[in-house]
Amino acid sequence: MLGLAVRTLGKLLVIWGALLPLITLPSTAFGPYGVVPLLHISLRSMHAWIGPVQVGYDDVIVGALLLVGVGLSFLMLPKSPRA
Repeated sequence: MLGLAVRTLGKLLVIWGALLPLITLPSTAFGPYGVVPLLHISLRSMHAWIGPVQVGYDDVIVGALLLVGVGLSFLMLPKSPRA
């Protein structure tokens, strides 16, 4: 039963890791017009707002990769023998 819960958690982490940059992309708008910068702009110059906290978009990418990595490692855990 615990193996199923860990695998489900792994799947959720992979899904959230894939969606996190897309979820925070609209909050990377800057300036008075709220333009979403996509092309020819360094990730270090983009900032996402998570509540009152300003986070660099490169940190969002790192967090997403971390979620995907942890989720995949949970998915690859060996199955426990049935008692």
